[in-house]
Amino acid sequence: MIQVTPGLGSSSAPPEQGSNFLVAPIPFSNPTMGVGLALGGAFLTPLGKDSPPSTIGGGALYSENGTFGGALGFKGYFDEDRYRLSAGLAAMRLHYDLTVSDGQEIPLRQEVLVFGLEGLVRVGERVFVGPQLLLSGLNTELRRQEDAGEVPDEELDADSVALGLRAQRDTRDSTFYPRSGSLADAQVRIFDEALGSEFSYQVLPLAYNAYISPGERDVIALRASARMAFGQVPFYGESFFGSNADLRGYTIGTLHDDALLAAQAEYRRELVWRLGAVAFGGVGAVAPSLSEIGDAQSLPSVGFGLRLNLEKENHVNFRLDFAWGRD
Repeated sequence: MIQVTPGLGSSSAPPEQGSNFLVAPIPFSNPTMGVGLALGGAFLTPLGKDSPPSTIGGGALYSENGTFGGALGFKGYFDEDRYRLSAGLAAMRLHYDLTVSDGQEIPLRQEVLVFGLEGLVRVGERVFVGPQLLLSGLNTELRRQEDAGEVPDEELDADSVALGLRAQRDTRDSTFYPRSGSLADAQVRIFDEALGSEFSYQVLPLAYNAYISPGERDVIALRASARMAFGQVPFYGESFFGSNADLRGYTIGTLHDDALLAAQAEYRRELVWRLGAVAFGGVGAVAPSLSEIGDAQSLPSVGFGLRLNLEKENHVNFRLDFAWGRD
């Protein structure tokens, strides 16, 4: 399978003190949604001395399979990066296929409304801790009537409320595209009927990123990640392979379970003018639990990409990635 994923990324120059606005059309092609077009925009500005640039952004997308939606977000750094505040709102109508335990593909039409809020405070040398709030509403329809019963009725329409806690140790030299340092990130999210959720379960995402610069124009980025779900986990609360920042080249909805483990590396090279190139590879697996990951099928990912620098001061890139996974 090949996956083509253009988008907004960023590169390695340290941030400058100044405000910048950028907007870009983002065509995409992937097995989940087919061919489509997104429009993204962002305003970058520092909100204080010695703080990374804060970002206000938004976008909308439409694809040939009928998927459409939009999102708004804010990520702010205050008081010399003592406080970090993030907020986001997204509304989507998704068309995709969910693969169930017997390998059958269930075409779904899903309407999703999500709001997230997070506040972090620096409690030590480059260490940040703070609470999270996540609210979501989900309405799912089966696009084939003969699939009735394959997904439990109580999981088709569900509201979720989660309280969480996040801890980070961030030694990166840039929040956009670091050349050195690392980011260790641990979260716990608790969904509970007492909070207003339809199901009671817990999610534990963990990640570690490290950055090395062997040369003036080169960066090696390394990432290891895990995600575990415990309790009364509905299908949409499972760990979906190929989503988030973990391993390109897979169709979302095909490989999912309660536990996920992945590792990957990416080599980034600045070329001429505003152009750059990357090559990446990794491997991962999903299983009912982390203890069973060793018995699961290994899922490799390889690919390459191009970069175009859209915004010089913070070196924000337009990216185009080609990725292959198993099969």
